[in-house]
Amino acid sequence: MAATQHLYYLPELVRAAIPKLQTFLHAIQFAVRYPSSCKDSISLAYPPHPKRIFPLGHLDNGTFPYFCPLLAFLISHCNTFILMECKPGKSLKNARMISTDAIRTLYDEQLAPRLRGLEKERRRVLIIAIPRDACFLAFLAAILAEQWLLILASVVGMVVLSSLYSQRMARYREGFKQRVVAEIVAAINPEFAYEAKGYIDSQHYLASGLFPDKFDRYRGDDYVHGLMDKTPFQFSDIHTETLSVSYDEDGRREERWETLYRGLFFAAEFNKKLSGLTMVVPDREYTNLLLREQEDLGNGLRLARLENPEFEDIYSVYCTSQQEARYVLTPVMMEAMVEIYRRHGRELHFSFTRSSVYCSVPMRKDSFEPRVYRGIRYREVEEMCSLFGLVETIITEMNLNLRIWRHS
Repeated sequence: MAATQHLYYLPELVRAAIPKLQTFLHAIQFAVRYPSSCKDSISLAYPPHPKRIFPLGHLDNGTFPYFCPLLAFLISHCNTFILMECKPGKSLKNARMISTDAIRTLYDEQLAPRLRGLEKERRRVLIIAIPRDACFLAFLAAILAEQWLLILASVVGMVVLSSLYSQRMARYREGFKQRVVAEIVAAINPEFAYEAKGYIDSQHYLASGLFPDKFDRYRGDDYVHGLMDKTPFQFSDIHTETLSVSYDEDGRREERWETLYRGLFFAAEFNKKLSGLTMVVPDREYTNLLLREQEDLGNGLRLARLENPEFEDIYSVYCTSQQEARYVLTPVMMEAMVEIYRRHGRELHFSFTRSSVYCSVPMRKDSFEPRVYRGIRYREVEEMCSLFGLVETIITEMNLNLRIWRHS
């Protein structure tokens, strides 16, 4: 049976629930949603800024009266009320992140059975990993004891077991990506494309201006791309390295790979052509010997001071054009960046150049990799969803300003 639509006339609701009104601040938006269970429901969102919506909760009609105290508190801080219908299957613009309840349902009903199927493969990997690690410990002990035969035996054991480990780990990883990560991507948005072995082209890495111009090795995985609010985007894990060469006292060549960047990297398009480069980096990322912010990074990039104190406490801005930086970093855009930081608390780097916006999120390890020494638990799945949610938050918040530009 189809759900019955209930729209509450807000002024009457206010008069019935709240004896005293204080008129301040921004807006409340209501949306009528049609859950799959066909129960009547209402979702409330309260935006600190009239153009942004943040989900507060979900209640059915039976529990609606008990929600009035919280509603009264919110309304007492608002002076604009908007009643907005949300079509079936659609969601509020900035409230599209998969909820905790949805993540738990996804884990219990879909991912947990698949993870149990992967558990046998994980144990096969573990059976090899443990003796391989034991061979390494034996190798160290043999060196200390100068037991050359044991050194040779442990080296042979490590080589053989490492080869087997790599083969089985590759199968385990591939199964995990296809059965788990791909399912998470589909749950967030079934229209997004996911390629486990794909990654963003290095031309975007170089064009962003966020990294050194030279690298010796460029790798990546977990490539996701698609459209969000008509904005093309793509992101993946990437790992760039440089080869460091040195020579010892005997003139022997020694090589060492050093990481330049490891983490998430995404690119999105916007319909505005920029002639310069504007970089937004964590506050005081570039300091001088006196621990003061560097005024000049070279290549025409100079520090820009903006008029948002909260934004300035979180980020530093370097640009080739002060005028263009202010054109890009409007008050709406700066508020969006502050909100992104508040929600996720991660170190973020942005750049705006030509017709693209880029963002990097440094990570200590690959974002969507399976564990070996213990099974994948709900916490890991929740963290993966959080990372996808971070990317979606960035793109959605940025798209607020993209629309402004399209109409300018």
